Amino acid sequence: MISPFVGKKKLTIEQAEEQMQYQTGMNWWKFISDKTKYIGIERIGNRECYLLELEIERESPYKRLWVDKDRLFLIQAEGDSSDGNKVRTTFSDFRKAKGSWELPYKIEVFINEVQTMTVLTKSLKINQGLPDDLFDVNKVELSGPNMQEMMQNLMQQGKNN
Repeated sequence: MISPFVGKKKLTIEQAEEQMQYQTGMNWWKFISDKTKYIGIERIGNRECYLLELEIERESPYKRLWVDKDRLFLIQAEGDSSDGNKVRTTFSDFRKAKGSWELPYKIEVFINEVQTMTVLTKSLKINQGLPDDLFDVNKVELSGPNMQEMMQNLMQQGKNN
């Protein structure tokens, strides 16, 4: 894993699987088991969605998924975080990426119905001839915020408000 917050870190298989919970929109079907219940059809925005209720053996913040009926894209997921907060993630502004494959250009996360994060994709380019060594973790040079400085700045801003 490469992150500006923690640097370069080799993950165990368990840690990598744990990180996958943050990829819910891309591989939501991994949460489906024989204990998943079909609740019905609900409309989210302009999309008719299957509403699925999950009973998951492994840890996941999501208990309910709304999956686009026609395209099988994840449109919304909700559940409880480990600290008991209500978490809802919405995926919208789908645009064609290649062929019939679409990507949500907007992802929003709400905790207790307060918007806490928005991820906006500005552009997507596929198969641009990138060299393989670009993805070699040993060749990646990190630059970015110093986590300790960032936390000190946040604490100082909190005192000033």
